[in-house]
Amino acid sequence: MVKKDKCNSCEVCIKKCPIGNISMSKKDFPKWGRNCISCWYCEMACPMDAITSWIDWPIIDLFTRYNVAKTLSDPTINNVKVSLSKGKVVRL
Repeated sequence: MVKKDKCNSCEVCIKKCPIGNISMSKKDFPKWGRNCISCWYCEMACPMDAITSWIDWPIIDLFTRYNVAKTLSDPTINNVKVSLSKGKVVRL
């Protein structure tokens, strides 16, 4: 899903889609075909944070919380706080 108020039609999502499933609509916004593999490359690469995946955080969040909790409780794993912002991972 595209947040049209944030999208600047840069086409980064189109270039990052590994299967070529995204095209530009007649209204200059990205449009997804039926073959999405839910890799989220488009969302991660978007410099405007304008893309939200169709199953985005309600489902992914469950797995993320579990993985983060397990990782943080394991003293053998070094960890660093990061954030995803405008298509880039930023160290906090």
